[in-house]
Amino acid sequence: MDVTVNIFANLSTGSMQTDTPIDVYSHPVLAIVKNPIYKAVQVTLLTIVVILSLLGNTFSIVVINKARDINTTTKIYMFSLAVCYICIDLSFGIPLIGSTIVGDWPYGPGLCHWFCFGMVWFNTGSLCILFVLNLDRLIAVTRPLHYDSIMPVWKAALMASIAWIASLIFAILNAFLPYQKAFYKPDYLFCFFDPYTDEIVDIIGMSNVLILIVFPIIAVIVIYRKIYKVAKFHAAAIAAIDNRVQGQEAGDRKRMLDTKAAKAFLMVTVGFVLSWFPFIVGIGYEYVVNVEPPILPWWSELCVIFGTLINVIIYYWKNEAFRRPARKLMPRSWRRVAPEVGDSSVTESTRAN
Repeated sequence: MDVTVNIFANLSTGSMQTDTPIDVYSHPVLAIVKNPIYKAVQVTLLTIVVILSLLGNTFSIVVINKARDINTTTKIYMFSLAVCYICIDLSFGIPLIGSTIVGDWPYGPGLCHWFCFGMVWFNTGSLCILFVLNLDRLIAVTRPLHYDSIMPVWKAALMASIAWIASLIFAILNAFLPYQKAFYKPDYLFCFFDPYTDEIVDIIGMSNVLILIVFPIIAVIVIYRKIYKVAKFHAAAIAAIDNRVQGQEAGDRKRMLDTKAAKAFLMVTVGFVLSWFPFIVGIGYEYVVNVEPPILPWWSELCVIFGTLINVIIYYWKNEAFRRPARKLMPRSWRRVAPEVGDSSVTESTRAN
């Protein structure tokens, strides 16, 4: 067996199953990975990201509940997404902190299966919720005059429920098919579902790669191409209607908030895809070469967990309807550190509300 393959197949544990004696620190990559400072940096960064994500998404749920300018249907999707991200932190982020500290899997084979099940369920769930949320924004921008009748609250709740159920079914397919089993992968310091033997083609695993990268990209391109193509036409039509009725200022304000919300959710979706991209590259590399790439696996997982924090940052940065109630809930000292950001065209009357 090739010595280099054996080295990189066991980077996190340092166990070298080779016939040739090798100095663990003779390879520069191994010297970095086995350095205690490197592990301290890993644990520190991961802990900070997980804590910020848990606090940020919990804060996001409170803000969504308080926000007056976010319609109820969008609140349902934003709430579901925040809950999904909290569940990712609990089922993936926190266990990964423990395995990173120990350098092995300290939770036993039973929890290996269930933590892996939770990771698949909630990550797929976040993808499904992002899809229905963007679909909701597509309807809001392209059919603004009929949005309330097309997307009532009960239908939004139904779509969110379907997203949760569909992701649950997908997780069950991963976890409980006869030939699937949860395996601990040392380079990832986490568990993954794989076939029992190498003779079985990992169809579910390949479908995961397809669903987690191809589907989001296609969905984003199709939905937002439609949004920006039709929004321009409808903006002129709505403006003409608003000029003939009272409440033109309120109509202008609503269009501005809807447009900003659409841009914010676009950025959240793109952030989701980009946060998963290093992980997908690592898995794809493993499928092609049959060896985990050096160093990349753990850092790709950190990117995935950081992706659960991106939505809170983007909401505050780009969505005024979220930012204003968020600032009201902050302590006064924090407001100086987190000043108002966004479009300077926002009117004083809008801010006062």
